[in-house]
Amino acid sequence: MRADFSVTLSRSRQAEVERADEVLCAQPLSDWETISWREGSRGRLRAKFIALRGFRVDGDGTRHIGWLIGQRPARGQSGDWKYYWSNFSPQTPLQKMVE
Repeated sequence: MRADFSVTLSRSRQAEVERADEVLCAQPLSDWETISWREGSRGRLRAKFIALRGFRVDGDGTRHIGWLIGQRPARGQSGDWKYYWSNFSPQTPLQKMVE
């Protein structure tokens, strides 16, 4: 998914609205969790994930509550960062979002 959609992690209407990729890049590496989710042709697939509860902001300012989910390669792996928006419930565990 393109990462240039706008998000904010604050409920405040005055809060800064940022690009999804910028928000995720600002998160400490220690907050990312390694998750293995299925068997691939070269073994078990794994990557680092993070989910941040917030709002996706449309061009007209309309807000949609949900999860900004980031995926990046795990240690020793290569690949691109990926970005997702989801409307999972607030109680959904990260492992379930990844599956």
